[in-house]
Amino acid sequence: MSEVNWGPIAVVGGLTAVVISNAIMITIALSNPAVPATTDHWAESLDWERELDRRAHSRALGWSIAGLARADQALELRIVDAELRPIAGLQGSLTLRRADSNANDRTLALVELDGGRYRSDQPIPDSGLYELKVALHDDAGDEFTTQRWLEFGEVE
Repeated sequence: MSEVNWGPIAVVGGLTAVVISNAIMITIALSNPAVPATTDHWAESLDWERELDRRAHSRALGWSIAGLARADQALELRIVDAELRPIAGLQGSLTLRRADSNANDRTLALVELDGGRYRSDQPIPDSGLYELKVALHDDAGDEFTTQRWLEFGEVE
């Protein structure tokens, strides 16, 4: 009897595993196409500059979200100024975006309650990680925007 030489068998087995792994990765890549790049980089860069200006203006106002809570399937928030005084008389909306799919993205109007408290006019999701973007303005033309990530299973 002759002994089996495992060296060539191991090499062929390793190369076969690499080929199969690559075939699987290529199949996954082709079945989940990437989001196409923008066709107008200039317009997108101008949009980003405007967003940076809005953020700087919001920081200069000193407004902030002092409280965020779930209330009867709606999202309730309290807006205060730099001295922590409630700000009444604002109009605006909040936008909820998921990173994994835009199927559940939505924009909800904010309705003023009292004492600087505002509430979404529609229900919010029960769970999931969302980017929350709040956009408010007053009658004088001051605009406030802020955004943060929010896990809805954690909002009480």
